[in-house]
Amino acid sequence: MQRTYLHLPGSSIMLRLFIFLFSYLLFAGCAFGQDSEYAKQLTAIRSMIENGKYATAEAQAKGLASLGRESLLLDLEAEATLLIARAILDRPNLTAEDRVKGIKTLRESAKLFGRANDRDALNRVLAELGDLQGRKVDMDEIQSSDQNGRRRRRSLRRNDSLLIEKELLTALVASQDEAIMTLSDSQMSQFIRLQRQERLLDSFEIHALEDSLLVVQQRMKIETQNSTIRERQQERNFIYLLIAAILAILGTLYWRFMASRRYQRVLQEKNQNIQQAKGRSDELLRNILPAKIAAELKKYGKAKAQRHGHVSVLFADFKGFSTLARDRDADEVVSLLDEAFRSFDHIIRKHGLEKIKTIGDAYMCASGLPDPQPDHASRCVEAALEMQKTLEDHPHFSARIGIHSGPVVAGVVGMDKFAYDIWGDTVNRAARLEVAGEIGKVNISESTRRILDDKIYSFTARGSVPVKNIGEIEMFFVERKA
Repeated sequence: MQRTYLHLPGSSIMLRLFIFLFSYLLFAGCAFGQDSEYAKQLTAIRSMIENGKYATAEAQAKGLASLGRESLLLDLEAEATLLIARAILDRPNLTAEDRVKGIKTLRESAKLFGRANDRDALNRVLAELGDLQGRKVDMDEIQSSDQNGRRRRRSLRRNDSLLIEKELLTALVASQDEAIMTLSDSQMSQFIRLQRQERLLDSFEIHALEDSLLVVQQRMKIETQNSTIRERQQERNFIYLLIAAILAILGTLYWRFMASRRYQRVLQEKNQNIQQAKGRSDELLRNILPAKIAAELKKYGKAKAQRHGHVSVLFADFKGFSTLARDRDADEVVSLLDEAFRSFDHIIRKHGLEKIKTIGDAYMCASGLPDPQPDHASRCVEAALEMQKTLEDHPHFSARIGIHSGPVVAGVVGMDKFAYDIWGDTVNRAARLEVAGEIGKVNISESTRRILDDKIYSFTARGSVPVKNIGEIEMFFVERKA
């Protein structure tokens, strides 16, 4: 019997089928729970096919077939492969390519059922293959008559191949039955031991695979946690960076704001200093020049000379000043002179006269300019009388004062130390009247006397008095009536 077994065609295949058959019967009780779970999955896939979820059913069936192949569950792999074929072939919009693919898968399931020695399932698959031989290709998929002919020829070749494989499978099943019947008891025991060892090894491999899968799952879980931690760390770093950028921007804006405030304060202080300097400059300019002339000079950069027809000019000079300056300290002399001139400044400002200049101990002023004054003569005489009254009780100074009225030319002269001055014969005559006067008196000319009111003033005629470079001038001492 052993020699007959060894010379049987396909003895290796028969041996494998025999081992799977007896192994299944031996371990059916242990694998009942697992088979029940697989049966549920197969039922679920069939339900998907019935409900038209072909793509999902195909994917689930492929996974189950792969599991059966890895677990050496030949019947599970065969059933799952059959469901793959049905998920492909039962589609309503079946193409020629899908039809060929489905038939190939169906043939693969038939081989698996043959290896599993499941005659009923094998006959069922062969019947389906026989039905597919009679099917015709959908004409909607054919593009032209040439393509139709080529596909028809390929279909005939596939049908012939299916018939041949069907006959081979039938013969294979018969030979497997014959081989099983010829096995002895010792051979059966040996096969069972081998099958147990293979199942034990497979069990070890499955446990190792499960352990490795568990390790992989743990690693994936750890990697997922690490990835989550990294993402959160990146988010936190981004938030920190964003906060730092915002703080930097705010700091820059604050620094610029403070710098701008400091700059504004400095600018304001400088503007105030400029305004103060400008005020001092304007005040100094007004002290040097008449207000009208100062405004004109400030606006246009120069002051135009003007002729004034009715002006009274006053000269005052202190007696014995040279002796005082020689005998006393310079600071004391300047202080005494400053005190006297300040009192004169106050008097002429009171009566509306314009100070022209001081020459040594001589004091010169005028009325009727730069703005015309109809009462210029009386203004000038009133100021002169008050000056003499101020000096009556002065211990060091006494003065002569001369006044003449007439036309003058006035303007600003000089570039660096410019000054407002007046020129003309009227100025010369006023100076000569001061020289020809007496201490404590106000000496005026005939032209001045004519424009004074004799109801207010009394005049003492002095007659014609000769003066240097001019000739004789008729002079009068003037006083205010009581």
